[in-house]
Amino acid sequence: MIEDAVMSVRCPSCGEPAEGWMMRSNHLDGEGLTEYYSCPCGCRFRVEVVPE
Repeated sequence: MIEDAVMSVRCPSCGEPAEGWMMRSNHLDGEGLTEYYSCPCGCRFRVEVVPE
């Protein structure tokens, strides 16, 4: 399920599962999107999602 995929994203700084705000931003060319996460350790990061 999609929820499992979202929860499997881990923070690149501390390695804990990311939580908090998640926002999706579609790429301007229509291919893929960017997902934004926050982590309990206080950092924020984004994940580029590109379809195959």
